[in-house]
Amino acid sequence: MNKLTYLIELIYRRILKYNLKLIINNLVSRNKLEISSEYKMIVDELKNNGFAKIENFLSKEKCKEIISIVDIYLKENDHKIWREDDSYCDLRLFGAEKIDRLIYEYYNNEKILKVGNLHIKSSLKNIYTLAGKTSFVEDNNFGSGGGWHRDSINPSFKSMLYLTDVNSGDGNLQIIKKSNEFKSIIKLNSEVNKKLLNTRFQNDEVDYLIKKFNLKIYNIYGKAGSLVLFDGSYIHRGTPVVNNTRYALTNYFYLNIDVKKTKYPSPMV
Repeated sequence: MNKLTYLIELIYRRILKYNLKLIINNLVSRNKLEISSEYKMIVDELKNNGFAKIENFLSKEKCKEIISIVDIYLKENDHKIWREDDSYCDLRLFGAEKIDRLIYEYYNNEKILKVGNLHIKSSLKNIYTLAGKTSFVEDNNFGSGGGWHRDSINPSFKSMLYLTDVNSGDGNLQIIKKSNEFKSIIKLNSEVNKKLLNTRFQNDEVDYLIKKFNLKIYNIYGKAGSLVLFDGSYIHRGTPVVNNTRYALTNYFYLNIDVKKTKYPSPMV
């Protein structure tokens, strides 16, 4: 595919089609976006960097309590665990808001939702919370999310709550700077001859693109209780764990009009 073809498809999908969806979503939802100086600062950081971090969002004691509950549930409900290709590096409980009140409070947090609404400029709904346990394994150690990817070529919003201290080697979130910009999507996808809607990248492809275009990677570390808000249209991943097991909760937000037609993961809690 040449760059002109990428450009035409991107204009159609990200400007015409996506913005029409936002207009329809706003008409159907009729929710007034709440703006405050606190939210604006966070949203500006999201826009500029692709992520914003809030320290001490949850106490370490509550983080430990959630980890204990998640571990018990994982041990007693193997049939409810999602794992890719039988790998034990990334164990996932989709719909974890159903198993504990503290997780439900995170799932139902109004502040996070308001920031997401402002970032997308439309009304969102959190459809489920993922409780994830990411550990070191010898084989198929891809990290959380299965390697480098975008969630979509259109702007999106997710929130991740670190339940453990996350430093280098602990499965921290990585985001490639400016990788959701129009020119960046066209440049990066065309360079590795990848179709626009092919949103997954191999490690060697990313290594090549980083060297070719001198791309910057944000490494997002944080103490237990740190909240990370980010835009999934950036190329990102959870790094493979080599040190400590990482526990985290992730909220998945969708436009209101997309909720009913969303395909849910299987299994769900």
